[in-house]
Amino acid sequence: MKNKISRLARQAIAVHKELRAGLICQENLVADGFESFCVSQYFPNNINLLLLKDSQYLYYTNYVTIRRKGRMTPEQKQKREELEKIYRAPYKGIEINFYDLLHEIADIYNKSNRSHLILYYRQEN
Repeated sequence: MKNKISRLARQAIAVHKELRAGLICQENLVADGFESFCVSQYFPNNINLLLLKDSQYLYYTNYVTIRRKGRMTPEQKQKREELEKIYRAPYKGIEINFYDLLHEIADIYNKSNRSHLILYYRQEN
């Protein structure tokens, strides 16, 4: 079953790429992101989303694993150190991924021939 789901997911990504290639954006954009975790809380991640504002079409998304943060017991810190010997999250991964999202916005703007483009985002307080 996992193989079928994985194959279906790859096909959906390919279809999305094809749909996006012919899309000329006539809407403003909305950007947001959220943090979650994969496998365990030692592997948190950040996912950025870029949507068309009115249709809510998911135009672009990216994913990056980030370093576990926050309060930890000494044992949890030791476990994080051991896990980081195997895999360490990229430095400034969130910033780099958001920079990639901004490049997508520039491409959208250049293809649209619009005089202006508004980007809505939720600012952290």
